[in-house]
Amino acid sequence: MTDFNALTHEAAAVDAAADAQTAPPPEAEAVAGESQADQVLSPEAEARGVIDLALSLAAPFFPSLDKVYTEETKDRLVKSAAPLLAKYNISLLILFAKWKEEIDFAFIAAPLVLQTVRAVQTDRAARAKAAADAAKPAPGPGGTA
Repeated sequence: MTDFNALTHEAAAVDAAADAQTAPPPEAEAVAGESQADQVLSPEAEARGVIDLALSLAAPFFPSLDKVYTEETKDRLVKSAAPLLAKYNISLLILFAKWKEEIDFAFIAAPLVLQTVRAVQTDRAARAKAAADAAKPAPGPGGTA
């Protein structure tokens, strides 16, 4: 995959994550007079949202994940994660509301960090190859060194 294609996929993942974050699922429709902090999704809906969001963010980097995380696997994961969310009284909708700015930043910065690391690695590899090529003795007459 070219760098441009990789960036395009990453941008799409970031956009999808931002859309998922700013538009609560239908189950989170506000009841008249309730604030966002008063809204609560079912633990199953929250677990499914986290799994889907995580996979949408990871998919551009690891396209084979769709073979691992089938609908059946995601359903089993939701069924095991939902009781934990309920047990510890964790509401991701409330966390997303409370930490919106930080989460927005992370969704933008994380892909940039990854691309920065890859760009630096590519530049270092190119410099090392150029240095190694420059250190090779020039071929002598007849094509031998």
